[in-house]
Amino acid sequence: MATALVPSGSTITLNGQDYVSSSTDPLHGSGSVDFRKVSPGFSLGFGNIIPRRRSRFSVPVEAGFYYAGQPDLKVAFDGSACDPTEPQAIGCESVDQDPGFQQNLKAFVSRNNHNLSYASFFPIFSIGFGYKF
Repeated sequence: MATALVPSGSTITLNGQDYVSSSTDPLHGSGSVDFRKVSPGFSLGFGNIIPRRRSRFSVPVEAGFYYAGQPDLKVAFDGSACDPTEPQAIGCESVDQDPGFQQNLKAFVSRNNHNLSYASFFPIFSIGFGYKF
């Protein structure tokens, strides 16, 4: 979970549209990326941690992957955003009631959820070292 405060007068861009954080009610938000709680995995390995032959050393190795599924990005904003082309006195509106802001935020989240599709698989690699006394 991450939180953000956009200082008053600062500009953010969502889906190509600029918004200026209000001086009376600055933008603040939160975001998170959720993954599955349980994920299947596949791995192959060789070697034992306890040496079975005359050697005192062993080096077990394992490699594979976990399938975590599509991550889910969640982003929410509160506060007021202003149209940079208008004076703040008349161009500011609460982001909860601004359909343009909500539409651009939804497009931003959708695009970035698609970009997170590469994170569906997590590689695993393990190497161990054993010594028999």
